[in-house]
Amino acid sequence: TPGSALSFSLLDYYNDAEQGKDLTFTLSSLVGVEPFLGDTSWFSLAANGMMSGTVPADGKEYNAEFTVSDGAGGITDVQTLVLKIPNTPPYVSVQLPSSVPVTPGSALSFSLLDYYNDAEQGKNLTFTLSDIIGVDPFFGDTSWFSLGSDGVMSGVVPADGREYTADFTVSDGAGGVTALQNIVLKAPAPNTPPYVSVQLPSSVPVTPGSALSFSLLDYYNDAEQGKDLTFTLSSLVGVEPFLGDTSWFSLAANGMMSGTVPADGKEYNAEFTVSDGAGGITDVQTLVLKIPNTPPYVSVQLPSSVPVTPGSALSFSLLDYYNDAEQGKNLTFTLSALMCVDPFMGDTSWFSLAANGMMSGTVPADGKEYNAEFTVSDGAGGVTDIQSITLSKVNPAGDFNCNAEIDLGDAIIGLQILVSIEPAEQFCYSNIAGEDNIGLADVICILQDIAKLKN
Repeated sequence: TPGSALSFSLLDYYNDAEQGKDLTFTLSSLVGVEPFLGDTSWFSLAANGMMSGTVPADGKEYNAEFTVSDGAGGITDVQTLVLKIPNTPPYVSVQLPSSVPVTPGSALSFSLLDYYNDAEQGKNLTFTLSDIIGVDPFFGDTSWFSLGSDGVMSGVVPADGREYTADFTVSDGAGGVTALQNIVLKAPAPNTPPYVSVQLPSSVPVTPGSALSFSLLDYYNDAEQGKDLTFTLSSLVGVEPFLGDTSWFSLAANGMMSGTVPADGKEYNAEFTVSDGAGGITDVQTLVLKIPNTPPYVSVQLPSSVPVTPGSALSFSLLDYYNDAEQGKNLTFTLSALMCVDPFMGDTSWFSLAANGMMSGTVPADGKEYNAEFTVSDGAGGVTDIQSITLSKVNPAGDFNCNAEIDLGDAIIGLQILVSIEPAEQFCYSNIAGEDNIGLADVICILQDIAKLKN
């Protein structure tokens, strides 16, 4: 081994019939083998047959010539022993590909020598084909293929689209031969374009005046290239009523959308393609950038109840009390239910709620209270929870028996209250004269009204 100490005893290999191991070894010569002779001064052979010295780093092979004598006139002819670095077989110096891509009908040219080396011979190697086999379901024709001794695989690939396995050995010409090697020749799978691996959102929410930062790469992949994709902007269009300025927007090759969103409150459509750098490219993709829609809201406090008069027309606009951040007053009202409050349900067919929020109809004479339930939508997906408003009958002052008219029954209830007799009927506290309690003045007013003396 170059750079290491040599220690080898020749005495182990010789004997003498008379003298046994009592022998003397004499060096005749030490010759370095061509291409150059090299330095031999490093070597010594002791009389006891021990060869020693530090082997040079030149990697040379040396021939040591010597004689052996028994001290009694017996001497051998010149003996020769070779000192050499052990030969090693060629090895894979660069990882072979899992397969060599071939195109049916095209010429194959692929050098195996690029992938092998030898410690002693370097690239001075010989390649020998052992076999080439077309993979099942049928073997196909293999006569098209050749492997040169220099390691170049060549031939015109058949049009059958077969996959082939080539078996071969590599030798260094000095006894070193590899085990059987093999490599696959196959047509590459057709390249496929990138695809959506995670469902894109229906829109990307943006806030006017704020920075946009959204990665499209999170949503795309490629069967062959993985995430090694390139994004290209086709267009950015501001949606009507006006196109707006689009210079604020940029789409980087890595799929990052960025820019400061304009204050115009516009919705934008970004159109782009995604390529894998190997010929695969998507159709034009579209993603909407828009301000998130919010549902309508109560802009003016609704009254606790809407006063209605039995027998009169109802006309009350709910639109006055609602607004929408995006659509303003462009709202749609939908009736969910109209419920008549107990003690009995009553008829609700008289009532209608128009899409513009106008409540209308002729209020029944039953004097009932009604609860109207409804929703408000903005036509862009924003809808309120169920809203509710009460329609309450307005009783004329002095209508103590709550029948929506002034009659003798109201006078009787008034007198009962004056003398602290509990009225037999339900009564409504609503005085006429303006005091804080029901008094004789209220009863007089009721009687005057009945007698048509005073309204």
